[in-house]
Amino acid sequence: MKSMENRPKWQKVLLGVASFLVVLAGGAGASDMLGASWRTNQPEVTSFTTSTSANTSDIAWHNVNDFDAIGITVVAEADSGQFRVACSMQDIAPTLAASSTVNRWDYVDFIDTTTESSIDGWAGFTFASSTVVRQLVIRNSVWKWCLPTYTASVDVTSGIGTTTAYVKRVDNL
Repeated sequence: MKSMENRPKWQKVLLGVASFLVVLAGGAGASDMLGASWRTNQPEVTSFTTSTSANTSDIAWHNVNDFDAIGITVVAEADSGQFRVACSMQDIAPTLAASSTVNRWDYVDFIDTTTESSIDGWAGFTFASSTVVRQLVIRNSVWKWCLPTYTASVDVTSGIGTTTAYVKRVDNL
């Protein structure tokens, strides 16, 4: 094999350009085009921690536009309430105020990872005076924003504890 110093100048330039193109293509997803794949696995983030008397309407929406799946872990400790997930397709993050023509969002179905059953978005799931750990998945093909929500039980004497929701955005489908 010839060393670089013994090669004609045109070969050195050609090898340099080819190397540059390989590096550039690798950054643009060439490994995906070549049949390789990888998993984009974002760190888990805390969406909210609250007690039964707190309002969670001011928490930030999660941008899930570039992810195929959203994993959510709900941990309730001696608490009572209703858990649901709101999502939106609009370009700008909505507010959790009433859905309207300029504030478009809806509660979405999600999957309980233990039973693989679908949970209705409007019904969500409830827990009363209990300690609960639930792991859920939302399959995402259209959502840009998602937000776990928690509504405290009206009867706060039935459980005054804390509820925490963690969100993990993942590409693995």
